Formats: sequence, structure tokens, C-alpha cells
Amino acid sequence: MTTEYRFADETISCPLQLSLPTSSSRPVANIELSLNSTTNVRPEFSSYISRGVMNGEEWALGTVAGEPGWAFITGQASVGHISADGSMIALNVVNEALEPWIAELITAWVLTYRLVVLDRWTFHGSAVEIPGWGSVAFLGAMGAGKSTVAAALCATGATLIADDLLTGTVSNREIRLQQTSSTLKLRDGARHLGHRIPGGLLSETFDHRLGVEMSAELHGLPLRRVMFIVREPSKVGLRQLRPVEVTTRLLAESKIFTWQDPKYREIEFDAACDIAARVPGFELSPAHWNDETTADELADFVRQTVL
Repeated sequence: MTTEYRFADETISCPLQLSLPTSSSRPVANIELSLNSTTNVRPEFSSYISRGVMNGEEWALGTVAGEPGWAFITGQASVGHISADGSMIALNVVNEALEPWIAELITAWVLTYRLVVLDRWTFHGSAVEIPGWGSVAFLGAMGAGKSTVAAALCATGATLIADDLLTGTVSNREIRLQQTSSTLKLRDGARHLGHRIPGGLLSETFDHRLGVEMSAELHGLPLRRVMFIVREPSKVGLRQLRPVEVTTRLLAESKIFTWQDPKYREIEFDAACDIAARVPGFELSPAHWNDETTADELADFVRQTVL
């Protein structure tokens, strides 16, 4: 099955063949965790939503005949089950595999799986809400600076919506993002920005980044801009993207790789087209951006170009 979406002067078709990355988020459901000391028994999948190989091990999400809900496997570390209504996740982890980085990676994938089976779209990016204006999402390659830009804006009054996992709904022809994270994870070059965030609780993450946990109330303001960050000196400034460009770039930032069920790929495709049709998208390359850039300087540049 192929779905087409027509913009003012261009048409785009689904499915697209793209390389899809991964990342993480905080819990959004009740998780029952159990440990064992032996290798987990692989579920007998009757159909797959997603199936692929990561670090030489199988990662899959699908259904098992005669069982409600969905089963998943995340390598040799864990197997589990998501209830039919998505409210409960049973997670069985091999004891020896429960290192901090494995636990966080598994949690990230399981929570993304949960959103997928509830027919929710997911993209890899960060987002903040700017008081009195709306929300803005930042996407780009790993290390492009999504969390860095979010940190600069949070240090100057914005509220964090997401760091790595974007999801949301369409309401009254507006896109509204759902908060999926209250913690930013900043690499060494952006640590100084984390110390500027008011009320931020600082910690060291499993991958040696600075974690900044924040507590602030969101007002549910609509998504006003989608920004794709590019760190190329030859592209300093801002360029508005055509809707087709926004769609293909969003799909390149999918949270799930190796789709097996076209239904879920079409949900993601439709979401990307909806966002591209309703929200202006831009390619952003901050000028003179380095480890010494202050929160005020970076936030001012982003606000001037975005707003």
C-alpha cells in the first residue's frame, strides 16, 4: 500500500526508504520489572511491527498468537509485554545485563514501543515551550546540538518539553507536543549552559553527560516552528524548507528502525505530512557556535531567527 500526500505544488509518497536512528526518553507508563539469572526465552512472534538487529542482537516488537497486547525483545538483555491498553509494561531483564546504560537503553526503546502500539507517532528531537508564543522542536543528526539549543532557551525562560523523543497530537488543526522528558542531557561542550538553568538539578548520566532535571508547568501551546540544526560553517543562518523537505527530514529522524507493518509506517508518514503542512520548517545553522558561547548569546540568536 502506498499513501500519497499533496502539498500546494508537490506530492510525496509513502513508504520511503530511509535510515532511522534511535534514542531515549523518560517513563510514561507503569513498568513491572523482574530479574532472572539465565537467558530470556524469545517470544514466538506471529507478526512483527518492527524487527531489526542492533549490535549483533535482535530487537523486535510484534504480536503473539492468542495473547492480547504486544511482545518485544531487546537483544539478549530483556523480553517483555505491553498490555492491550498500553497502561502496563512487564519487563524481564537478565540480571547480568542490568548495567545502567543497558537499563536506560531498554527503557527508552520500550517506552517508544508503547507509543507506537497506541498509534502515536514518534520522532527523534528536542523541544521547548516559549511562554506566550508556543513550542519549537529541534531535530538533526546526533551531536548537532538539539539539547544544546534547548538548554540555552531553558536558561532564558523556556520550558522543556522533550529531549530525544517527540510525540504529540493534532487538535483543531494545530500540532500540540506531549511532554516526554523533564531532563536534558548535555555533552561536555554544553555543560556550562546546564549550570545556567534556573532550579535545574544536576547529575552525571550513565554516558558521562550532564543531566539537568527541571520541574515546570507546561501550558500546552501549539507547535510553531520545526528547526533542523546543521553545524556547517558554509550554511550559517536560516533557510526555510519546502513542505516536502520538512516531511523527508522528519521521517529521517524516526525513532523506530526496520518497519515490518506498513500501518505504523503510514501513521508516521501521515504525522510528518501533517506537521509539514501546518508548521513552518527551517534549516538552522547558528553562527560562531562554540564551547564558549553563552546561553544568552545562543538563545538570542535562536529567538531572533525562530521568532
